[in-house]
Amino acid sequence: MPKVLMIFVSCIDDLLGTDHEALLEDLRGRYPAVRFTFCHMNPISRDTGVPPQVNIQNKIYDLLDLSSVRDQGANLLGNLVSLLPDSEAPALLAEMGIAPVRHLAGYSTFDGFQEMARSQLNIVIAPPGKYAASNFEKKHGTPYLMALTSYRLEEIAKNYGEISKFSGFRCPDLSDYEAHCREEIE
Repeated sequence: MPKVLMIFVSCIDDLLGTDHEALLEDLRGRYPAVRFTFCHMNPISRDTGVPPQVNIQNKIYDLLDLSSVRDQGANLLGNLVSLLPDSEAPALLAEMGIAPVRHLAGYSTFDGFQEMARSQLNIVIAPPGKYAASNFEKKHGTPYLMALTSYRLEEIAKNYGEISKFSGFRCPDLSDYEAHCREEIE
């Protein structure tokens, strides 16, 4: 039996007026051990504040239960693909005192995914995660900041500076990292 079932509906269901709440109530009554949620894959909503990819991320992170345990970790929200293994982010954040760095793609079980509720901070690395981060903050009290993925060294340094200010942890010296990057670019 799955722990979570995400039901995806399209614009047809919205136009027909499908009563999703009544369906959820019935499903939850029949299968109390399963968590159910609806996600809308509605191309008509692309120009709204909650287009499909924003809605999906919000629904995913809304499945996190409240946790009484907090740690110095940070969640990376906004991108459903994990960081590359050679990314500098986990090591630099750990130098700041922010660890572990958690990402949705790092979990293969629903119970493991629940660890994300322990993090002290959410870092939004891509715009689709902002809405989810805002709702995460309301539900869990976990603050977030925008540090969008960039390939410009100046922007990367600025992001780490913002994370440092926001978290209160000292930003490590980035000069060796920047020199290595410039060497690779050349």
